[in-house]
Amino acid sequence: MAEFKFNEEALKNLKGKVAIVTGTPLLLSSLKVGGSSGIGRGAVEYFTSLGCEVVAADVNEGPLGKGALPMPQGATFHKCNVKNWSEIVTLFRETRKMHGKIDIVCANAGINDRVNFLGDDEDEPNWDVLDVNLKGVMMSIIAASKV
Repeated sequence: MAEFKFNEEALKNLKGKVAIVTGTPLLLSSLKVGGSSGIGRGAVEYFTSLGCEVVAADVNEGPLGKGALPMPQGATFHKCNVKNWSEIVTLFRETRKMHGKIDIVCANAGINDRVNFLGDDEDEPNWDVLDVNLKGVMMSIIAASKV
């Protein structure tokens, strides 16, 4: 199996940096819900533990409601659908307005859908997986370089 290791020493210099992490299922309790793996939540917790200020973004409504995990200290929530360019631009503008800079972008938002692209039906395929998993990442990269 492929393995990726962080250089822990290099990451210790992140104190005071500002990170945006998309795909942060902060509404979830400690139990797994649906298909969400909580990787975004883990990234938020990791970056804040290193002293980063983090803007956690997700299409869901943030850390509200019954069974919600508390927001880590140093993190704020911004609702953002990465399929929508104007919402991504707003996320980046609001982050810069609040923190004065953006140092790190973790384009983590992703969905899984079982679409039968080779099926016999003539219905248009559901493009949400590509819109979120590919276009959402690309739009986040473009926004990071422009906004």
